[in-house]
Amino acid sequence: MASKIQLPESWLKRVKAVVHRQRLAILLALAACESKTRSKCLSFSSILKELGSSDGKGKSTLVYHLKILEGAGLIVGDTREQPESPGSYRVYRLTDDGVRFLRDVMKIDDQQIEGIELTGLSNKPKRS
Repeated sequence: MASKIQLPESWLKRVKAVVHRQRLAILLALAACESKTRSKCLSFSSILKELGSSDGKGKSTLVYHLKILEGAGLIVGDTREQPESPGSYRVYRLTDDGVRFLRDVMKIDDQQIEGIELTGLSNKPKRS
């Protein structure tokens, strides 16, 4: 039996995007950065570090998760030129929809964001 309720595809993309622990951690890292530093963006390497990967492992996984969040319209990535050297790098920030999602759907306010311990949030829970 087919459902008669038609949900907008954008809603489904957003829900699918945040059901993964690491993607939610990325959203929270971007929100915490904005809340604590008033900077609205984090570089790829900063996100990797915030998620507890100081040795650089997990880059391809992070790229995958960032693409899903971008596709859902929750974050946006911008390319910036390297100062004083050739090349560029990517920085990521929450979109207005990303901010609304955290505040209105997840009911997370600025005080809660500031109190979140990000390191380890993206790790899988240990089975006992």
